[in-house]
Amino acid sequence: MKKDAKPLGSFIIDTIKRLETERKKNNSLAEAWRKNVSNDILEHTKVEGIRGNVLFIKVDSALWLHNIVAFRKQELLHLMQAGYKSKYISDIKFKIGIIREET
Repeated sequence: MKKDAKPLGSFIIDTIKRLETERKKNNSLAEAWRKNVSNDILEHTKVEGIRGNVLFIKVDSALWLHNIVAFRKQELLHLMQAGYKSKYISDIKFKIGIIREET
């Protein structure tokens, strides 16, 4: 075995820990989104996750995507920057996607 190679079991454990950390971070982001965004936007959006300092949000239609990006993006960015303290958010990217209710 090479010196820099890790045993498979260690790799699996590290991967599970990383995935759990990401899940908790996404849940925390989703909670911050629910607390900081108005109900009209909340009905049409869902947190997809964060990569780097960029928050990714799914929007359920082109109409809502245009409305949010053209008129509300800066407001939402400032709300999330103020309301989500554990990680700095430098930008929000929106894309059309399917919004499913959590069961």
